[in-house]
Amino acid sequence: MSTTDNPADIASRGSTMKQLPLTWFDGAAFLSDPSFQIFNRSPPHYVVREDDPEVKKVFAHTITVHERTDILHFFERFSFWTIIINIFRYIVKLSFPKHRHTDEELSEETVFKVVLRMLQNAFFSEEIEKLKEDLPIAKTSGLYKLDPFIDDDDNIIRVGGRIKDSLSPYKVKHPAGMPAQAHVTKIYAQHIHKKTGHQGKATTMNHIRMEGIFLAGQGNRMLSSMIFKCVQCIKIRGKPSITKMANLPSERVEATAPFTHSGMDVFGPFYCKDGRKEVKRYELIFSCLSTRAVHLEMLQDMTTDSFINSLRCFLALRGSVDKPISSDQKTSLRKP
Repeated sequence: MSTTDNPADIASRGSTMKQLPLTWFDGAAFLSDPSFQIFNRSPPHYVVREDDPEVKKVFAHTITVHERTDILHFFERFSFWTIIINIFRYIVKLSFPKHRHTDEELSEETVFKVVLRMLQNAFFSEEIEKLKEDLPIAKTSGLYKLDPFIDDDDNIIRVGGRIKDSLSPYKVKHPAGMPAQAHVTKIYAQHIHKKTGHQGKATTMNHIRMEGIFLAGQGNRMLSSMIFKCVQCIKIRGKPSITKMANLPSERVEATAPFTHSGMDVFGPFYCKDGRKEVKRYELIFSCLSTRAVHLEMLQDMTTDSFINSLRCFLALRGSVDKPISSDQKTSLRKP
């Protein structure tokens, strides 16, 4: 809008009633013109010089977003193993909606095998192809030293070894390989770690092996890092913090005569017999701040007069003190 069509510009410049144009009362003329099309008008073009001091340089950054739609990336938002297992149960149900699944098909062990199969297909795809063709796998693979083979019944990679003829369960003799770098594997390790009562790395690893799982590819490092960051383990095995004590006051370290610098306190009451009556008595304790000697005086009651009498007895026997007597009513702040 030009300045001639803007009524607000007229008021800002100052005008009398006779100098006010019609636009002040009726508005701009194009507002009542039905043929006016504001969208068809091209905006004015202003040329900005490079040496203009009002122009500020702005750095623009380009962000490229790669959206992942695989299901393993979806599970990175969860932190509990039971939630992941329950979600996989729903996936199994939705995969075959017309099939009536039994309790065995939806058990945790069966669903766990589905999870293992998906993890191995995502992280050990090259190894699976080599094993199906009876070719040696790469030396850089995490399964290279484990003598792996594909189980025909479950279609998952299992670890070989020399205990094939032992009496141990099959899943213990030949545990399934689970990639240690996967997020689901870390959640499973945390689940076993909680089941063991937050024990150390060796106990947690043994329980994982007993469950028929072998953490392939730096599993020990992943387990150590997970236990190191465990909040409950930090609370259990954390070292207690030791407060650094302040320097002792000069009264405590000076070599002076006994009770030159003293502190006092009252404790009790003690129930005593006074004829046929049972009365309360209190003790006033004086402690030398240097030699740690102790002097006791009895208080008849918790009154000021009784305290002054006991204090006079103390001063009469031990002599006057050099500085005011310290007590629990004295502030701990000392002037520099």
